[in-house]
Amino acid sequence: MIQKAFRISDTFTTDDLISSLPADTAYQSAHDKALLIYEPDNDALALHGFLQKIHNSLPDLKLFGMTLLGPLTPDMPTIKNTVCSLLLFDRSEVNIHVMDCTAQDAEDAAAMFTMEAHREQDLKGIMVFVSGFTNHPEIFLEDVSAGFPEVPVIGAQAGSKNPMTDLPLVIAGTETYENAIVAVTFSGKDLHMKTICNVGWNPLGKLHEITETADDGRILRIDYHPATELYTRYLGVRLNDNFRLQCASFPLIEKIGNTFAPRLLYGYGEDGSIIPSVAMKKGTKISLSYTKDIYLLRDSLRCANALSRFGAQGIFLISCLNRLMFLGEEKTRRELSYFRQLSDHYSLGYGSSEILRTGKSGGIMNSTMVAVGMREGDNDVTDTIICHDPELEKYDDEIKPGNDCLVTFFEETTKDLNDIIDELHTAVITDELTGIANRRMLDSHLSWLLHSRSLPLSIMMFDIDHFKEVNDTYGHKIGDRVLCDIAELVKGEVRSSDLFARWGGDEFICVFEKTTLSECLPIASRICRDIRTHEFESVNHVTVSIGVACAHENDTLDKLFGRLDRFLYQAKQEGRDRIAAEK
Repeated sequence: MIQKAFRISDTFTTDDLISSLPADTAYQSAHDKALLIYEPDNDALALHGFLQKIHNSLPDLKLFGMTLLGPLTPDMPTIKNTVCSLLLFDRSEVNIHVMDCTAQDAEDAAAMFTMEAHREQDLKGIMVFVSGFTNHPEIFLEDVSAGFPEVPVIGAQAGSKNPMTDLPLVIAGTETYENAIVAVTFSGKDLHMKTICNVGWNPLGKLHEITETADDGRILRIDYHPATELYTRYLGVRLNDNFRLQCASFPLIEKIGNTFAPRLLYGYGEDGSIIPSVAMKKGTKISLSYTKDIYLLRDSLRCANALSRFGAQGIFLISCLNRLMFLGEEKTRRELSYFRQLSDHYSLGYGSSEILRTGKSGGIMNSTMVAVGMREGDNDVTDTIICHDPELEKYDDEIKPGNDCLVTFFEETTKDLNDIIDELHTAVITDELTGIANRRMLDSHLSWLLHSRSLPLSIMMFDIDHFKEVNDTYGHKIGDRVLCDIAELVKGEVRSSDLFARWGGDEFICVFEKTTLSECLPIASRICRDIRTHEFESVNHVTVSIGVACAHENDTLDKLFGRLDRFLYQAKQEGRDRIAAEK
């Protein structure tokens, strides 16, 4: 594989690009050829002419890409000219798939792409460019990753020179699209890809919950308060024209799988809502976040060295302009110099967000840098370039700026606070003897299920037959051992998604979501059998009586538990060691 970078300008024109490639021996001998295009302007007509001109002269060159995000501040330095990255493959193949989202939603687009991509042999990577926020790329990514859990998905949401007036565009062939997802597949038995996400931002302060959202993606309430209060209370940020820029150094951050995903804000509403860069669901746990220059630079240096050891022949960087704004122009050049030590021909682009999804981790992100290495064949690099930054290496021995020390203090305090909160939360919702959920947790969870009308919902209540005799005969220590052993037996029969709780004394309850009564009864039967046949310490054998009921529309806790109690009483009246269930 060979990667070559070109910047279209007054000194190197489109005609120069077109005339130089056919004479290149590597271009002539390549098995497959592609051109990744990053365009800073949003003139669809001019861009179409540029693409058509290349295609007419080089019809075997596959074209794809997107328009870039314009500067966040008037004086921010950004890419001013069209940037192209030529990809030449010896044995691998590139295929471009376009999902026009004008007449289909994200689920249909993902299904269409998944069906097409499954026809390709040895799929190793997917690069995605999305032209609009309303296309719900997070849904597309989730569905595609479910179809290809071992294949990394990288890319970006396209940007525009002026977000207030220009529409982001994605590129496929000679066409540009205002409302589409372009997915590029890289396939080959000999092709290898390494993906790294350089986040750099860390959770700061307590964990919050999104408690209300709007259909248009706005976050209405966080912790039941207007969403803007998170910034006005904790950061003292005023609601004015500078709100977005003031919040940029403190992205929201959520954890998806093993990856932290920062989220920038686009603005706020008069109703106290905030507009995130990525739609987030009600119930999502988030934190404010912050970083230090040293974190971002160290992570980028680590990424560059990882790509060096990988033996990358092609390097793709998808970064966020918020990093540039945070680091400043000088330190941004320093960050990119690590990758320039590997190759002058790396590819760099930035849009409205970055994309890296692997299995169930990652997705749509902001303020990050996604670094991707690609190569054909084994890593035969013997003189691996190891990137260095002498200033970083001596940082730990220098006197730290006051702000850096303060951030470190906040981060360590946050860790201590979260550890204490986790311990308290566990103590509040856990039964001290058996280690399963307690009645407080059961009441809270079941109330929420009934309120959200999450049906079908089946509930099982059981207690130990003649348990008072066990305590009277063998003592409470042995009785406690019986309770713990029963808890372990039942945990082996219920699913991880089911809630198993101690109601009190020798009474237990299991809550089975999305489970009908007929599906619940075999589980109850197995639990009854497992306990009956188990040999307990000293006691030898005990039995249980079980009542089973299902939740009805408009049920309350009192109504549901009233029916459960009647069925449990019925099982005991009919001779114990049996199940009585709602008809």
